[in-house]
Amino acid sequence: MTTKKINGPVYFKNSIIINAKCKRVWEVLSQIGLWTNWQSNVTESKLTGDFKIDNTFEWKSHGVKIHSKLIRIDQGKYLIYTGKTLGMTATTTWELLTNGNQTKVIFIDSMDGFFATILKGMLNKNISKGGQKWMESLKAECER
Repeated sequence: MTTKKINGPVYFKNSIIINAKCKRVWEVLSQIGLWTNWQSNVTESKLTGDFKIDNTFEWKSHGVKIHSKLIRIDQGKYLIYTGKTLGMTATTTWELLTNGNQTKVIFIDSMDGFFATILKGMLNKNISKGGQKWMESLKAECER
């Protein structure tokens, strides 16, 4: 298993309860090419090849193009990917915990690199807002 630093100078961790079974949450989250349908900040998303470890995807969020790589996939449990943009490396972790007809989603986003270090105050505010938006948008899509 590949591990990455998940506690860089820019860091966000939170969780949300989604009133949907884990299978539904996983279906929505793992269909990267459809992120634009439910996450308004994402204007492009395209997976290269199949949804499997080491494959890459390109996406655009807030007008910034990001090149990401899938590094851990445990179906219905974990999705972890890294992303590179603007001199920074981000690691995003989604953990899904099932509880009957509900799913607890734990979301962790971390950025490292030169710009992450010097702009950490501003970026921590942005990552906090962005992470919350991701979770709320995922919840809305899974519960509709």
